[in-house]
Amino acid sequence: MSARTLLAAQSVLFLVSASFAQTPKETQSHPPELVMLYRALVNERVEFVGRAYQLNKEQEKSLQSELEALIPDHIDYMDNNGKKLRLRTAAVAKVLPTQAKSTREKLTIKYQDEIYEIHTKAPLSSTNAVKRAEGMLSKAQIDRGRAALAKQFAKELKGAPLDIEKIDRLVLQPVQPEPKKKPKPPAKPKPTASTQQPPRRNVTPQKPRTPPPPLPKSSKESQTKPPEKLEPAPPVDTWQTVMDKAISQYDFSAVQQESAKRVLNSCRRRAEVHLKDNKEAYEQANQTTSAEEKSKKLKELNRSLDKLYSELNNRLESIATIEQKHASAARKKDETEKKDDK
Repeated sequence: MSARTLLAAQSVLFLVSASFAQTPKETQSHPPELVMLYRALVNERVEFVGRAYQLNKEQEKSLQSELEALIPDHIDYMDNNGKKLRLRTAAVAKVLPTQAKSTREKLTIKYQDEIYEIHTKAPLSSTNAVKRAEGMLSKAQIDRGRAALAKQFAKELKGAPLDIEKIDRLVLQPVQPEPKKKPKPPAKPKPTASTQQPPRRNVTPQKPRTPPPPLPKSSKESQTKPPEKLEPAPPVDTWQTVMDKAISQYDFSAVQQESAKRVLNSCRRRAEVHLKDNKEAYEQANQTTSAEEKSKKLKELNRSLDKLYSELNNRLESIATIEQKHASAARKKDETEKKDDK
């Protein structure tokens, strides 16, 4: 069985898991069938990597344990990216085939790249599984494993060198447009007494009605959507104060506090990965002599952190119930009134 045949099902797993909206304790709140999907995905990853890198039983067990520990992060990731994945897949399969050729080709490449990127950045991606396996191997074993992968995907690589960061592009089949369905010709009705044309009468032709003028577009429709404004994220190692503030502000229960910790760990872990992956870019930006250019580069690099920080605040707030939010607002109002009285 080829790697593409074996692992093509991962796209289905991603889409199915995204339609539901963690270690055993953390997975109790999720449907058992969803947990089984994720564990099946982990098993596929271990089998795929183990065969290429010739892992021994102990190494396979270690990799299995590492990947299963990522299931909570994968659930969080799919909660955030599942909708976009479904929309892009549907666009390539159903919508774009009906567009003009120039538009279709351009957007198909763009959306397919976004689909690949979502799969690649997922905690349970093939890329992440390969990188974690290589972390426990010697250089000689890594070289042998990569050579095996290059041979396995020689047809897809077409002579290009193997890039571990893009292994999911080799494993996944691109989304194919759905075949066009030929419409059935309408059946000709049989003439009956009721369908036969009555004899024509002399009727004075009426003047065609003048259609009413089109309604003017509202100012809201004519305006373009402004870009999302994000609060600059503080240093990642201070993000716990946001969680502590939410716990105190809304008086979270023990269960809610556990949910808040998972949200913090997920956002903070992805922020740390961003900083690590872009370490060289940050160093180059900080070495820029022009203050304006330096600020521009750092702002662009930090936008991902700003988005994660905004996500952290929004998800923490979503944990609070309506009653907790009302109680918090009432306490804040009382405190403001006391300050005004003084």
